[in-house]
Amino acid sequence: MIFLRALSFLLLYIATASANAAEQHSTEPTLGLINASQERYQDHTLEFWGYHDSQGSGSYADTLKLRYYNPLNLGDWHGTVRLDTAYTAVYGPQLAAQSTGTFSPSYAMLTIWGGQSSWFGHLGARVSAPLGNAGQWLAGPQVITSFRPADNKQTLLVDISPLARYMFGFSPKAPAGINPPPLASHLELYQTIGLNLSPSTQIRFLGLEQCRL
Repeated sequence: MIFLRALSFLLLYIATASANAAEQHSTEPTLGLINASQERYQDHTLEFWGYHDSQGSGSYADTLKLRYYNPLNLGDWHGTVRLDTAYTAVYGPQLAAQSTGTFSPSYAMLTIWGGQSSWFGHLGARVSAPLGNAGQWLAGPQVITSFRPADNKQTLLVDISPLARYMFGFSPKAPAGINPPPLASHLELYQTIGLNLSPSTQIRFLGLEQCRL
């Protein structure tokens, strides 16, 4: 049932995207915006992330993340491969065995997305593998598109990039004597908005809604 919901969502998106692509060229402005999904990027990018997260009940998690983007162009199909890996330190009153600064492998994640010049957006998929002694494998399809101002002059708005991804879990694992986590099944809806603060500085806002299925 869950798989059928996700498949129906993807088929509906593809059908709508194909119709829009057939009716108008991707560079024709709509409300001052043009579809920028198929603009090719050749940059190889390496990012370092660090953030602090509250997990409730006085528990916290500090995460260090490494992220690498690699362009992937195969004939008329072009896209991106992204590799993530993370180390996390979890601590709090409910986790006496953990201490701040003790980082352990968390997960490794591979994401691929791309499309052709006539497509309205990108199709892709993600696979996430747990690196520690607890967790589960996650996998699922995703769809994404992107819009930017048609005017090439400096504007406040950089782009708007909505994304939908369905993830399901399998092969859970846990330490001996502890029940493995329940299998995940959720739909992730992202909305990213980029803004220009100056000619050389941008800020991006990311909104996330997660629906359990």
